[in-house]
Amino acid sequence: MFGGPGQGNTAKSAGIFLNLYASEANYLLADSTIDWLFHLQNGLGYDLGLAKYGYLYLLSGARQEALRGPIERMRRNGVEVRIFERGDLE
Repeated sequence: MFGGPGQGNTAKSAGIFLNLYASEANYLLADSTIDWLFHLQNGLGYDLGLAKYGYLYLLSGARQEALRGPIERMRRNGVEVRIFERGDLE
């Protein structure tokens, strides 16, 4: 029906990006890629349709503790992080 890739439903699909990784290498790769994509859009004028939205992670106490380092790194890099307790969400 369509003559090439990225046409039809694929052209209208949405993706997400994040840079919350426990590994420093994964974090740096993701973060530099996000920076490059925003440079393409905002610096070079290519409309990629990028926008930043928040995430809601539902974590156990143990998982939150395991991600303490990456969460603090995000805060140091200017990312707003809010932690809600169970009662805050009820």
